Amino acid sequence: MAFDNDTLLNRLQRWERGETPGPWCVSVFPTNRCNLSCVMCWQRYFRNDTSGELSDARLLELVDECAALGCRDWIIQGGGEPLLRASLVMQMCERIRSHGMNGRLVTNGTLLEPAHMRTLIEIGWDNLTVSIDGATAEVHDALRGVGAFDASTSAVARCAELRRKMNSAWPRLQFSTTLMRHNHDALQGIVELAQRLGCDSVLADLTCVSFGLENLVTREQHKELPGLVDRAKRRGLELGIETDFDHLVRSPWEPIFLHDPWASSKPPPRMLELACCYAPWYAVSVFAQGGVAPCTMDWNRHAPNLANASLKAIWEGAYFAKARAQMLLELPMECCYKCPTLFNGHSITLRRMDDAYVATEAIG
Repeated sequence: MAFDNDTLLNRLQRWERGETPGPWCVSVFPTNRCNLSCVMCWQRYFRNDTSGELSDARLLELVDECAALGCRDWIIQGGGEPLLRASLVMQMCERIRSHGMNGRLVTNGTLLEPAHMRTLIEIGWDNLTVSIDGATAEVHDALRGVGAFDASTSAVARCAELRRKMNSAWPRLQFSTTLMRHNHDALQGIVELAQRLGCDSVLADLTCVSFGLENLVTREQHKELPGLVDRAKRRGLELGIETDFDHLVRSPWEPIFLHDPWASSKPPPRMLELACCYAPWYAVSVFAQGGVAPCTMDWNRHAPNLANASLKAIWEGAYFAKARAQMLLELPMECCYKCPTLFNGHSITLRRMDDAYVATEAIG
């Protein structure tokens, strides 16, 4: 597959020119089953149907469909714990790489075995993300379950060591942290833990507003976050650990539809200046039972399903067309009130990149 001159920003700008390129990235939930019971998990607040998962054959076929549509990036996540379907997940990773696509596997790390690590290293898998919510077992296990910290950190350390022995830079090892009122001050310690275990980066987000207000950072704690984020970022620079924390300082209580889309543009507006969220133009999320939507927050049971449609038909169909139209009109989808600050931040970053590109073109 040829990817010359193809970037996410260019892909979005093609929509502005009237083209209809395929999705840039796909997020897939192989299962809603999980071996842990985390305090912030959606399964505590919503009914979890673990029946009717897409078959191995359909998910492997999906990889081929995505490649044909020009997909570039994958995220295999949950839902539940994807390594409860470890054989399938490893096959998907291998097929994704065989098409020249990149991917990130997100796991709680407790089921990560040496054979999985070796497979990911051998195929040059891009990113392995392990959920770590505290720098100590005391903090992490209170949120994830007794024994989770030792199992997860031991797996990460083994993977880092195997990567060194096999003389490979891949997969990049990343911690993913969910900040709550129980661990809002844990970032610097987690950055230091990442360095000790051989990780490359730390990603963090605030727990979702709709997943139990008893877990959300308090407003007083949120006032402390700018200082905590700054110290953690500086510690990351000292230790050579990449971080993505800036979006944490934005308020999780405010809706994403607050900015003035006309503030920096002259009529007629371009799509990238007007739309609040770009997910419907570049992203596909595939849920365990086959539902397909633009966003991992969109759990609409009426969304189209891979069990009876191709990905191409869904991407070009009415559901995605409606989502795009709503975003252009600043009419939120039902899922938008659940939007994490991380997702919102991605659209803001892309908008700034596009503004810089347009300014450069105007000067040239």
